Amino acid sequence: MEAAVSPIVAAVPADARAASAMGVRVAHLAYDVDPACGLMRRRAELSARGGLMVLSDRAGGPAGQGAADGVGALCQAVVQTCAAHAFEGVVADFETPGHGRLEQFVAECAPVLEAKGLALYVSAEYAHCTRACRVVFPCAPVSGSVRDCLTAARERYGGRRLAPEWERLMCDITLPKAAGPGARLTPRALARLTAGRQVFFSQELCAHYLTYKGASGETHFVLYDDGQSLLKKLRLAAGLGVGEGFFLYPEVAELFAAGELAPRG
Repeated sequence: MEAAVSPIVAAVPADARAASAMGVRVAHLAYDVDPACGLMRRRAELSARGGLMVLSDRAGGPAGQGAADGVGALCQAVVQTCAAHAFEGVVADFETPGHGRLEQFVAECAPVLEAKGLALYVSAEYAHCTRACRVVFPCAPVSGSVRDCLTAARERYGGRRLAPEWERLMCDITLPKAAGPGARLTPRALARLTAGRQVFFSQELCAHYLTYKGASGETHFVLYDDGQSLLKKLRLAAGLGVGEGFFLYPEVAELFAAGELAPRG
């Protein structure tokens, strides 16, 4: 039997209803945490129930400040919000590395959420704070292989449950490859590049690719995903015991609408 895959789609409140209609769990991008860890802000009114609550640390402000009871107050606010919206868990989407207050919040809130049967997902930068979590890590390689990316994460984080953050690749890389993933393409620009050109599929990257010559004679390497390639990535991950993964709603909405990325057991 094919291993089950469970995509999770992250969406802002304005897209929450449309994302829910796709038949997947929704991670609601609706809450910001003050870096002082004493205040949680709601970005917009959210009427949705179920899914996951996402906490972002991109609200701004100085690090390391705040009241001594800020962490406890934040944890209480998170638990109350989960109850009010019937959230199944919390995603601590923290990007600021080594922030003491945020590390304290993850460490202290993890057992509270676990006791209430709520899942905790943390960004890779905060995975060291608790073992009672699922680790969200980027997995969109443009070189190497998807399997290597997943295997390295499994080895690094041990027996913890992993939740890759899948990016829908649509990039144009000038060769010899410069640093970074190359220029980001829009769907319209990608369609123009693929029209009339031979397209190949990389089993290692689980993505489509083509090459072409630029106006100055330089070689371009175009790497991109569609529903088929993203499903292959999900199934590869599931075969390695990783049954969950995050997508951003704007990147995959059209694929779900076209039935190309429908969740399957």
